[in-house]
Amino acid sequence: CLPISANAISVPNAVIYKGQVGRERLADIFRAADFLVTTVTHRNHYINLFRHSLSTKLSEYLCVGKPVISMGHLDWHLHEYVQDHGCGFSILLDEDYSRAVIKGQLQRILATDPRKLADIGRHNRALWEQAHDVEQMAAATRRAVGLAPHVETTTATADQRGVIWVGAGASPEGEWVSIDKAASVARRLVDVF
Repeated sequence: CLPISANAISVPNAVIYKGQVGRERLADIFRAADFLVTTVTHRNHYINLFRHSLSTKLSEYLCVGKPVISMGHLDWHLHEYVQDHGCGFSILLDEDYSRAVIKGQLQRILATDPRKLADIGRHNRALWEQAHDVEQMAAATRRAVGLAPHVETTTATADQRGVIWVGAGASPEGEWVSIDKAASVARRLVDVF
């Protein structure tokens, strides 16, 4: 997701792996990019695992206000989200994909008027504020579980995560977690996430 120029696509080794980057540098790298790419498998055998997934990368990309390129299996529903919400561009693949076709699609994307790309970026940031911001998502979740829309915020950090295990083996005795206990845990976690 580093900046690319229109002629970079014809340069051998135009995509170069530079190693891992810590989360503290991601926002700067995302902001320096022209486009941000989210991908999924192109294999028919694996699409059932990912067909309905909405990549967490998408929210990060929308937040920084960059055009998105979704690239993967033609039946991946993220393509629909990108197109329906005007987030960017989709490159649909199947097991018989052609590098020449992908190259042609990338060249068309790179030739997009910079003003249109800036409009897409502004739109993406607004979409993030409206539908992907954690405050908005938490409010919708609170409504869904019957909680008041606004409560005091917690002191959770970005490194905290929560999991609710409901089912056999959830307790040391192998018993189910009671619905009251699960609801109590869910109410605490909804404010964090």
